[in-house]
Amino acid sequence: MKPICDRRRTLRYRGCCRSAAALAALTFFAAPAPAQTAEDVVLPRYEVLPWKENWSVLRGVEDPDRFERIKYVPLGGSGGSWASFGLRWRLRPEIWNNFNFGLKPQTPDNRATDDAFLLSRVLFHGDFHLGDHFRVFLMGKSSLATDRDLAGGVTSAYRDTIDLQNGWVEAQLPLRMDDVSVSLRAGREELLEGAQRLISPLDWSNVRRTFDGANLNVRSRRYRAKAFWSQPVRVREYDFNPSWGGNHSQFFGLYNTFHELPLVEGLDLYWLGLLRDDVRVNGSAGDENRQTIGARAWGDIGQTRLFYDSEFAWQFGDIGSADINAFMFSGYIGLPVEMFQRTVRAQVGFGYASGDDDPGDNSVETFNQLFPLGHKYLGRIDTIGRQNIIDTNLIASAETVLAVRALLELHYFWRASGDDALYSASGAVSRPGSAGNSLDVGGEIDLILSRGWGRHLHTDFGYSHFFAGNFIDQAATTPQFANADRDIDFFYFTFAWLI
Repeated sequence: MKPICDRRRTLRYRGCCRSAAALAALTFFAAPAPAQTAEDVVLPRYEVLPWKENWSVLRGVEDPDRFERIKYVPLGGSGGSWASFGLRWRLRPEIWNNFNFGLKPQTPDNRATDDAFLLSRVLFHGDFHLGDHFRVFLMGKSSLATDRDLAGGVTSAYRDTIDLQNGWVEAQLPLRMDDVSVSLRAGREELLEGAQRLISPLDWSNVRRTFDGANLNVRSRRYRAKAFWSQPVRVREYDFNPSWGGNHSQFFGLYNTFHELPLVEGLDLYWLGLLRDDVRVNGSAGDENRQTIGARAWGDIGQTRLFYDSEFAWQFGDIGSADINAFMFSGYIGLPVEMFQRTVRAQVGFGYASGDDDPGDNSVETFNQLFPLGHKYLGRIDTIGRQNIIDTNLIASAETVLAVRALLELHYFWRASGDDALYSASGAVSRPGSAGNSLDVGGEIDLILSRGWGRHLHTDFGYSHFFAGNFIDQAATTPQFANADRDIDFFYFTFAWLI
């Protein structure tokens, strides 16, 4: 039997242990968690479409960056409602030499082919999350330009003094399905799908593209489906761009995206419809009903370091009494290569968009590029559109000294059909098929140097040169395009500030 003093010491020891355990449990369950700092969270990157950024990661963060303070603003004590605000300011001076191969338009104001001008654009937005099921997004814009003496002058692609770029409401449907959300959205919205070969807000343009319409979205971790109907918004430079009226075009469809499939990293399957009134293409005229079905796949090839992206689309329908039968293919394959102690991403690509072999028959074989970001794929000068064109390209990019990223692109272009026109990035006819019989359009070299200066400032310098080919030379012998066979030079510098 233990002495009484030892027993008392043991009881006091056990009591202290129980008290310490109780205090620890109380501290764990009752004390507030330590506040997060800005270094504790991974901030989202800035997207072309700001509503894709999830700034709720700043919830509970103390003393964020002075610019991040407006990215998460609680609307009420519960934290269930919050807002995010942002501004994007871009300046871009451009210098052109021999614009449109030196073609001098026969207009009363006698436009030039060499010019320098300044483009500016401000986008400002508010994103309001009203509980878990409702959301409102508003974005205004102001796009301005100094005097532009090139053909066309300051058009609606360069100036839209002030307007609504996005304005939509979204409701999340209360469905009891794990990992699946369904939402309905309506209003004015920019569209971006896939690799932007056919559907893009065209961020390169000083006036971005937008649509009025509605869409239904179904999302899960590995799948997304979007059914939409819209009308392209027509820009009025000094007046408010009209909504839901005065527009004779309709754009609609179903876009599906799958991730983490057995053989590919990602797969897009889509159907797109375009209805337009009073269209004229290669001698065929009337109302257009054009349907596009297509697929895109991308990812890495097996266990190799090779990466790829490929897309195919076929179009059918009619323009007046003429049947549509057109298609396009675009893709590339690439490999990271170690050179000069740098990793260079090199890729070779090929693109084909059909043209009309016989404009006099009762069929339309010219592919319609719809609403693309051609600037990314068919040369930075935007001389070439994805219609009646063959493109072979070699592209390399690498991080160089002083955190400058260099991108070098080499393109060579041919017309797919000698009976069809050469089309620009806007889809307009640059040279008619009758201007010559050669398929050789020419080549382009593009060099872009990019650097980020922290999270909020980004700069680009670009230089492009287009070498005029035989078809351009032949067209220059006709009265309409006399002497317009010069090589094109294009310089620009972009200053972009984002918050």
